[in-house]
Amino acid sequence: MTAISNNDKEFLKTLREIVDVNLNNEQFSATQLANEVNLTRSELHTLLKKLTQQSVTQFIREIRLQHAYEKLKNNEATVAEIAYQVGFKSPAYFNYCFRDYYGFPPGEIKKTNINIDLLKDRSRRATRLKKSPRLNHLRKTHYIIVLLAISTVLIALLLIVNRNHEDKSVAILPFGNITEFETNDYFSDGLTTDLKHHLCRIQNLTTISVCKDFLADLKHQNLWETGKELGADYIVFGNLISLGDEIKIQLQIMDINKKAILFNDLFEQDSNSQYLLQNDIVRRILLWIKPSLTTDELLYLHRSLTRNPKAYEHYLKGCYLLNSKSPENLSPALDHFNMALNNDPNYSTVYEKIAEYHYLMGTYSRQNSGEHYFQAKIYAHKALQLDPKLSSAHAILGGVALWNDWDLNKAKEYLTKAIKMNHNCCNAQNLYAQYLVSSGKTKKALNLVRKTLKQNPEASNLQHTCYQIYFMLRDYESALQSTKNMQQDSNNKSDYYWLELQALYYLGKYDLVALKVEEILRLNPATLAHANMVQHSYNREGITSVLQLLEHALQSSIFKTPYEVAQFYAILKDYKKTLQWLHKAYHQHTPELISVKYNSLFKDLTHLKEYQQLLDLIYS
Repeated sequence: MTAISNNDKEFLKTLREIVDVNLNNEQFSATQLANEVNLTRSELHTLLKKLTQQSVTQFIREIRLQHAYEKLKNNEATVAEIAYQVGFKSPAYFNYCFRDYYGFPPGEIKKTNINIDLLKDRSRRATRLKKSPRLNHLRKTHYIIVLLAISTVLIALLLIVNRNHEDKSVAILPFGNITEFETNDYFSDGLTTDLKHHLCRIQNLTTISVCKDFLADLKHQNLWETGKELGADYIVFGNLISLGDEIKIQLQIMDINKKAILFNDLFEQDSNSQYLLQNDIVRRILLWIKPSLTTDELLYLHRSLTRNPKAYEHYLKGCYLLNSKSPENLSPALDHFNMALNNDPNYSTVYEKIAEYHYLMGTYSRQNSGEHYFQAKIYAHKALQLDPKLSSAHAILGGVALWNDWDLNKAKEYLTKAIKMNHNCCNAQNLYAQYLVSSGKTKKALNLVRKTLKQNPEASNLQHTCYQIYFMLRDYESALQSTKNMQQDSNNKSDYYWLELQALYYLGKYDLVALKVEEILRLNPATLAHANMVQHSYNREGITSVLQLLEHALQSSIFKTPYEVAQFYAILKDYKKTLQWLHKAYHQHTPELISVKYNSLFKDLTHLKEYQQLLDLIYS
C-alpha cells in the first residue's frame, strides 16, 4: 500500500472525528458519513479502500469497537450497555464483531493481556491480505473446487453407506437477523425459505416448517423442548451476522433425541458468490443428519439454480414479500421477481414464484381472478420447462384446475405428481385435501390434513381446510377450534368471525352467535347502527331476527363472494334466495363452488330440481 500523505492523514482524522461525534447514533451510516464530507458513498468507499483497504462500513465499525475496548477496559458499564453506547443495535451482533476483531469476547477483556496496537495492526494486515483481489480470487476458486470435491465424495459415501431408508425429520426454524439493520430480514427469511425448498426434495427426510409466530408461542421452552413439541429428530437454525461485502451465517444443528449439538459454526461467503451459501449449508446439514439419498436428489443438491448474485438477491426479496401474504406486498414481490428474471432469464424457481403470485391474486381478488389463474398456468409451465421436478409448480397447476377449471380429474393428476415429487409440499397436500373434500372423501381428507399439520403447525390454510371438513362431518366443536387456530394469522377478521358464527349457530350457542353478529357489524362503519340493534332484537325476537340483521352487511363487503351469501341464506333456511346466490356464484365462477355438492349447509336443497341442474352444470 502506498504511503499516506499528510493531507490524507488529515482527511482520515476528520472522518474519525465525525464518527466520534455520532458514536452513540446507531442510525449513523456510511451514506451519512459520506454526506458529511460532501462525497457520494461510492466515492468515499473508493478513497477509503485506497487509503486503508477498508469499506466505509468497516471503517465506522472499527472506530466503534476501539471505543468499546477502552470503555470495557475501564469498566465503565456492562457489555450490553457499552454495545448501545458505541452505536450497535444488538448486543449479540456487538459480541460477534468484537470477538471477530480482537480475537476474544468482550466479557474476557480483564483476563486478556495484549498489545492492542499490535493487535489492530495485525488485523489490518490480515484485512489487506483478505481483500487482495488476485489472492482473494485464487482463494475463492480453490475453495469452491475443493469444497465441491469434498462434499461430492462425502455425500456420495452417504448415498452408498446409508441405505437403511429410515425416515428422519428436521425442523427448520426461522433464521434470525442480528445485523445492525432490520432491512436485512429479507435475506435471513429468504435463506430459510430457500433451505426448506431444497431439503423438502429429499423423500426420506420430513421437514417441519416453523414460523416466527409459532416460535413466539413456545418462547418459554428451550430448543430441546421445542424439538419434542414439534416431533422432530433434529433442529436447524441460524443467524445472519453480517450482510455486505461479505455474508456471515452462524448455523447450528441439534440432535433432539441425543440432546447433542452436532454442529455450531460460521459460514462466510463473498457477496458476489452468495448463491453458493445456501448449497454449502444444505450439504453441511446432510452430512450430519445423514438421510438416505437417491441419485436424482444427490444431483439436484449440487445444482445452483442461478449464478447471478443480483438475480438471487431479488429472488430473496421477492420471497420475503410474497411469504408475508399481505395484499400490499404482492405487487412489490412481483417487481423483484421480474428484476431477478432480467438478470437471469433461466432462473426456474422465479417463474414458479411468479406463478404463485398470480395464483394468490386469483384466490384473493374478486375481479379478474380468471386472468390471474391463466397467468399462473403460463408461468408454472415455464418453470416446468426449465425444471420438470418443481413440485410447487405442479401444485399450482392442480390448484388452478380445481378452483378455476372445476376439473377434478386434472386437479388430481397434477396434485398427485406434486406430492410424489415432494411429500413435504404443504400447498400440494392442502390442495389435495380440498380435492378430496370436493369429491366427497371427507374422512380421507381429514387424515391427510392432520398429518400435514404436524409438519406445518402454523399453516392457516390447513386450519381453514380442517374447519371445512369438520363442518361437513358435523363436528362443530372441532370446527370452532380450527377457527381459533386460524385467527392469529387473519388479515381479515370478518372471514373468521363468519366461520365462528356458523359453528356456534349449529352448536346452539345463540348468545355467542348474537355477540359474533354484533362484532361483524361493528367492523364496518356502514353497519354500526345495525350493530346497536343486535341485543334488543335477540332479546325480543330470538336468533333468527339477529341473523336477518346481517342482510344489511351484504352491501358492505363483509361477505366476499356470492357463495358466502348463499351459505348465509341456507342458515336462514331461505332456499329461494340460497339458489339465487348459488346461480350468481356459478355465473361469476366463484372458486369455492366446486365443493357445493358436499357442503352440509345445502343438504336440504338436494330434493330440488333446480339445485340438481346446477350441480350438473358445475360437475359436467
